[in-house]
Amino acid sequence: MQFSSADPLRVLIGIFYDFGPSIMVDRVNLREQCVMSYMEPDGSVPEADEQPEGLAELAKDYVFMYVAKMKNMSIPHPEIPEIVKTIMVIGGGWAGLTAASHAANAGYKVILVEKADVLGGKAATMYKTAPLSYPYDQAVPTGIEKKIDAVQSNDAVKVFTGSVLKMLEGAPGNYKATITTPSGEVTEPIGAVVLCAGWTPQDTSYLAPLGYGKLPNVVTSREFEVLANEGNVPKKVAFILNTNLCEPAGDIYSKACEEPAKAEKDEKKEGEEEDKFEHKDMEGYQHLPMSQAVSSVVALKQAGYVREKADNGLAYIFYDNMIVQGIHERYYKAAQDNPGIMLTKGRHHRHHRRSRRSGCQSLQYAHWRRHRSEGGHGCFAHGYRSLHGKRSHHELRLPPGPQLPRPRAF
Repeated sequence: MQFSSADPLRVLIGIFYDFGPSIMVDRVNLREQCVMSYMEPDGSVPEADEQPEGLAELAKDYVFMYVAKMKNMSIPHPEIPEIVKTIMVIGGGWAGLTAASHAANAGYKVILVEKADVLGGKAATMYKTAPLSYPYDQAVPTGIEKKIDAVQSNDAVKVFTGSVLKMLEGAPGNYKATITTPSGEVTEPIGAVVLCAGWTPQDTSYLAPLGYGKLPNVVTSREFEVLANEGNVPKKVAFILNTNLCEPAGDIYSKACEEPAKAEKDEKKEGEEEDKFEHKDMEGYQHLPMSQAVSSVVALKQAGYVREKADNGLAYIFYDNMIVQGIHERYYKAAQDNPGIMLTKGRHHRHHRRSRRSGCQSLQYAHWRRHRSEGGHGCFAHGYRSLHGKRSHHELRLPPGPQLPRPRAF
């Protein structure tokens, strides 16, 4: 039993009062719970040099209570379960390959599950990525091939392509995963799960007010990335980041973010089935403004493609808010200094096709003066969202619920 009245003893209890694993040690807090909080029956606080009789009795009571507590205690013997030291990574894109490599290099066995037939995810279809190292002023190759090779050549990583997680049950450190593969279902013991399901482009119907789908040579930023990776970069492109024309009336976030009403559930009768989980797709216009930071950097990157791949290429970036964070400020500055890239604040005014034969279109944007972009391509900012929120292939038999948690707005 330890009687403490000063802060240092709280720290030193583990040093001076350690009598081995077979002897229990407890602490009686006589300072805060007794001396400092003591008052006389009339509510007055005793003077510093007084020694009230009631205070001594109170201290004895605390000591007796802790002695009684120690008499009725026994040394706990925790039940330590065996832990499965295998990590499952869901998703074989940039994040999934990185997670798998780091886990394997840390000494763990890894099971990588990828729904596509090949590894790489969206990064495999990109021409370049935003700057990843100093001086952060130009796009660089994704390097996804090296990540794929590192995973495939690592004996600690077991890869399932064309596969999805069907079911996960158990407890942390001791899960059982059922994986649906092209050759049938496989069951693997799992200790932990890393979700790297990636992202998916938003439904392009939200861009219809801007003329997408009506005019030739008008694409989304995702479609433009595929064109660049195939070497098909036009000479003149207008990148449109201002999508305010697509915004519906009312609050665009309330429907996605508000908590559903929790109706009281009647007790289930014997033999009656439990309610089944229903996956709800939360896609909406809100993904356009929520993706603005990504869209801004993507526009800077793709404007650089035009300057790199087309002789005397010309790129316009029209924006409402150019959002670049941290190191990407250098990237933004480099684009401003490029004579073939024009950045200006503007909004969509109108669009029409000038000639069916030539396939040219006119996209007009209002800023300080009206600008007309003719004969080139239009590239609209695209909304991005978590693939996990878009759809779900798996089922969880775990206490939190039948699905992995996700932000409601995504």
